[in-house]
Amino acid sequence: MTRIMILAALIISFVIGFADGITGFMMVAALGTGFMAARSSLPALVGAGILIFAYWMAISDDARYDGTKPVGIFRRAVAYIVDLSIAGAILPPVLAVPLLMVESSLTGSFAWEFNRTDLVPTDVLVGMPVLILSIVLINLYFAYPLTRGTQTPGCRLLGLTIIDFDEGDHVPLGRAAMRSFLAFLGAVGFFITIPLALWSRQRGVMWYDEIMDTRAVKLTPSHV
Repeated sequence: MTRIMILAALIISFVIGFADGITGFMMVAALGTGFMAARSSLPALVGAGILIFAYWMAISDDARYDGTKPVGIFRRAVAYIVDLSIAGAILPPVLAVPLLMVESSLTGSFAWEFNRTDLVPTDVLVGMPVLILSIVLINLYFAYPLTRGTQTPGCRLLGLTIIDFDEGDHVPLGRAAMRSFLAFLGAVGFFITIPLALWSRQRGVMWYDEIMDTRAVKLTPSHV
């Protein structure tokens, strides 16, 4: 039932997002010139809210796993892509709101979108913290479920979970955060990560799992 509800939430939110268009923010500065833009919308925020609910359902579900069954590379890759898509649908419309509010204080009226070819001091004062916050939040998106011994929505849908290889359950926050960062580097360098995983003596074990002493295992069929 949890998987069905998560899948329904994903479909609804992505339909909303596709119909509404691209949201988020961008700040570029070079050689004394710059560009600043941000966009959000009420439908995009509703879609983000639905996905946050799906995320909460996934990390709250106490699904059991089978530590004897490793997970293949393809399933892990699909789960990661799903999670990146979810994080990419949640964070941009939400984090664009502070920038829109600051812009409204400068213009005297609120709008869901703005773009300028000049930078003002508040762009850096607000834009940089928002950018840093987005990096922290996307890392926590992947790390927090590991600390609870549960799954991200992508892992839940694909029937897998990440465990501490020694303890078999929760991963400490510091190691979970580092693993999430290394997993992102592994995804960027997939042309290296995949061959290394294929040549590994253990099926589906990524190089960052070896470093962080974690493993991806299948959930038991009755709880998938």
